[in-house]
Amino acid sequence: MLVLVAKLSSSLSLSLNSDSSRRSKSDLFVSWRKKFSGKHIVFIAQRRILPKPTRKTRIKNKQKRPRSRTLTAVHDNILEDLVFPAEIVGKRTRVKLDCSRIIKIHLDKAQQNNVGHKTDTYSAVYKKLTVKTLSSSFPAEFK
Repeated sequence: MLVLVAKLSSSLSLSLNSDSSRRSKSDLFVSWRKKFSGKHIVFIAQRRILPKPTRKTRIKNKQKRPRSRTLTAVHDNILEDLVFPAEIVGKRTRVKLDCSRIIKIHLDKAQQNNVGHKTDTYSAVYKKLTVKTLSSSFPAEFK
């Protein structure tokens, strides 16, 4: 599934069991970057969010909902996939006075040359997929 977010970026959603995801992510990333030069390429694995169990939806012997299928875990994994060549070294959630939230992530300073120009793309794709505002930076030293 190819989702076009902006003119300069494209997002590709892969199932975790597909043939293309069996190859390493870096090989895919390099080959697609050559194929679509001038565009920002983002790979995101397809994940499932299960609803929170309530009194009405619980069945006696049904299995418990795994942590990997909760909304929070899926959104965190989408964020990890989104900034793939770089690593997230810190994460903060800022709540403004009007109760709006901004997620601030701190990326690895060593990858600033590779992904520094893609931070706006990351924000746009994350906003489109999760309806959450994202801000990213490259701190010199993170505490």
